[in-house]
Amino acid sequence: MRPRRLLVILAALAAGLVGYALGTRAPLPPWPAAPVGASGLSLGSELPDPLLADLAGRPRRLSEWRGVPLLINFWASWCAPCVEELPLLAEFDRAHPELTVLAIALDEPEAAAALLARLGLGELTALAGGAAGFELSRRLGNRFGALPFSALVDREFRLRERRLGPLDRRTLEDWQRRVSP
Repeated sequence: MRPRRLLVILAALAAGLVGYALGTRAPLPPWPAAPVGASGLSLGSELPDPLLADLAGRPRRLSEWRGVPLLINFWASWCAPCVEELPLLAEFDRAHPELTVLAIALDEPEAAAALLARLGLGELTALAGGAAGFELSRRLGNRFGALPFSALVDREFRLRERRLGPLDRRTLEDWQRRVSP
């Protein structure tokens, strides 16, 4: 087996184990605000504006959504808790047009697009993260690089909440109330 393939398999296995561990216990509470630079942005900080791409490869900037509350969710097609969470996020996105769910895939765009199509979630706003997506996740406070990871951004483009692990309806509704007028 080639070394690169072995590394990919080991990374997927490790991510699956972390995802399983996160999915088998109660969700973690939101992380408290951290000093800037310690683990990324502190709550209340303005977001960076990285250049990402949609799943078709077209360039997109986060600032395109400035003025609209965002729920940014980092996921991957090989992450079981992420896949389980995606239909809930799409349903929430449809029910709350005043808030945009932005799903940033941290794996191959083709795999992400195929999974969304298979799940019938093509309407979900999805971006291909690549290296810029990993860096954005880290800057938003995902110190461990584990998935799923979500962040809530208000109309002023400021980080309001973050959570490692799957979201539930109650958390989604609470976050929606925090950023809606």
